[in-house]
Amino acid sequence: MHPDVKVEDLRLASAMLKQIRKKTSAAGEDLLSYLIDIASAEADERVRAMQSEIKGRLS
Repeated sequence: MHPDVKVEDLRLASAMLKQIRKKTSAAGEDLLSYLIDIASAEADERVRAMQSEIKGRLS
């Protein structure tokens, strides 16, 4: 998979997770909300790492 496509897919996944987290939090599902937060943070971190890697290749 092309790195740019993967970054966009991860951004989409993170955005979706944040929406789901709002719903689980509103439903009082604290543990599930926490786990979704972790997954969202991991997706965001992967985006940052991949963008840094892509910039490194272009330099």
